[in-house]
Amino acid sequence: MTKLTDLFDVSGKAISLGHKLGSGGEGSVHEVPAISSELVAKIYHKPLKPDKQEKLRAMVQGSNDYLNKIAAWPLTTLHTGRNGQICGFLMSKIVGYKPIHELYSPAYRKQIFPNADWAFLVNAARNVAAAFEAIHANGHVIGDVNHGNLVIDNRTVVRLIDCDSFQIAANGKVHLCEVGISHFTPPELQTIKSFNGVCRTFNHDNFGLALLIFHLLFMGRHPFAGVYSGREDMPIEKAIESFRFAFGDKASSKGMSPPPNSVTMNIVPYQLAGLFERSFSESGAKPDGRPKAHEWVKIMEDLKNSLRTCHEDPMHKYFSGLSGCPWCDTESKAGLLFFIGISETTKKTIFNIAVVWQKIMSVPSPGDAPFIDPTQFKATPKPLGFIDTIALIFCVTDFAEKQAREATLNHAEDKWKMMKQRWVREAGDGLFNDGHFTEKLKELEQLKIQYETLNVQYAQEKQKLLSANRERQLYRFLDNFFIAKHKIPNIGEVRKATLASFGIETAADIDLNKILKINGFGKSLANDLVQWRKSFEKKFIFDVSKGIDPKDLAALNRKFHRIEAQIENKLLSGPEILNQIRIDMIHKRQSLRAEVEAAAKSLAQARADMSVF
Repeated sequence: MTKLTDLFDVSGKAISLGHKLGSGGEGSVHEVPAISSELVAKIYHKPLKPDKQEKLRAMVQGSNDYLNKIAAWPLTTLHTGRNGQICGFLMSKIVGYKPIHELYSPAYRKQIFPNADWAFLVNAARNVAAAFEAIHANGHVIGDVNHGNLVIDNRTVVRLIDCDSFQIAANGKVHLCEVGISHFTPPELQTIKSFNGVCRTFNHDNFGLALLIFHLLFMGRHPFAGVYSGREDMPIEKAIESFRFAFGDKASSKGMSPPPNSVTMNIVPYQLAGLFERSFSESGAKPDGRPKAHEWVKIMEDLKNSLRTCHEDPMHKYFSGLSGCPWCDTESKAGLLFFIGISETTKKTIFNIAVVWQKIMSVPSPGDAPFIDPTQFKATPKPLGFIDTIALIFCVTDFAEKQAREATLNHAEDKWKMMKQRWVREAGDGLFNDGHFTEKLKELEQLKIQYETLNVQYAQEKQKLLSANRERQLYRFLDNFFIAKHKIPNIGEVRKATLASFGIETAADIDLNKILKINGFGKSLANDLVQWRKSFEKKFIFDVSKGIDPKDLAALNRKFHRIEAQIENKLLSGPEILNQIRIDMIHKRQSLRAEVEAAAKSLAQARADMSVF
């Protein structure tokens, strides 16, 4: 093991290590206060093989300003003695950054990045792609793409860490990356036993890049973790290997569908959805088949510039090509909050229900549609010819004329029936455009009643929170224990990723019935998770002196502010909609009346013509 007091840089200058900042399986990281507060030293636990030392020398020689800006790149090597073997290196100190998964995970994000909205996630995705582009532009491959080797700050600045594991191309030689995580490994590499000797490509990296971007845009869901309709287990690795993209166009044909309460590919432009399809389909496994980093940079910039803010919740940003806010719809149906914010929603304008209702009631009704009926119109029977009259006198039946008039009558009755239905439907008694005037007015009346009782509903919901204070305190307590950070029997990294894709991230999320519905999680695994949750429940102490949790109250306020805003918007638009319905109905009556009256007159005449028989 290296003696930490006997370290020298490449020039032979002695290096003194300071406080240990952290330690992992490969090495430890230390401050170097005598050199710079902006640098740290990584020291390996074990002596390095010659090829690893050569790789670090190549990385130092190939460093440049941009690599140093976007990555914790080796700046200079550290040695066990003057001109001795390499035992570590100096790199930039990264402060104020968090692992990327703490941003795309909804549970982590609420605690670590509470003000991050979807625009923040879109820009983060753009910067992740830019970091990959920089590495590839220098001829290197990240190789071991995963949720742990990217960090991000509250400005969406992304940095790459653990760069000494990258696949480095230098001086005509490729220094391989021989590690990897299965649920970030592309399909074409899923069957290999070891990464030893495997030369990675940009296209392999591009699979991991697409996966990270998917995580960011789709609330931490894994693209290959879904509901499988088959009987056999379908772990993420197997789903990746067989191209079972749970959110893709061909998902149903592969027996897959997204997990419950997931947003779908419909929330992004079709061009962006197409990049995901290319990334996760069979065609992507072909050489250079997947979108490159610069393609992602461009399309994420386009998406960022086409976002709009929801009128009902300013934390909701979404693609302007959509007809409405997908987050309002999903959160309402699922009872979830993907974006919280630290400040409560405030009303921008004063809404006076009495004034608004007076405007609604001032819109005149179009009244009943004019009554039109064939009996209103007098008709003189068409006389019979001379021969027909004589035939009738002598009781000789001439069917030709009678049959012709019957055919005319049948046609007139069919025409009248059709026109009467149109008149009823379009001129006053049925639905037209946004609804019949009276029915729309009734709908607005119901909204008015709901609006006037919101305070009562709010008080009832608040009382429910107070009554459930113990349960809410327990939930908040359990919500601090993340599955990803703990060792749980039989629950490895892939199963943790699967649970996260089904919205189970903390001890508070663990529910036996929900877990049993996930493919591959039987009673044994479900019970392991439940027992893990119970181990924390035993440590919970209820504080009777605490009132409603501020986060719960903020969530309740947001819920009612949203309902209030929705009703206000509908009521404010009420006069315009009613007036438009009135105008449309009057216009339709005018345009249809001549045609309807013509049909009524034709029927009256046909009936009169038949009356002579």
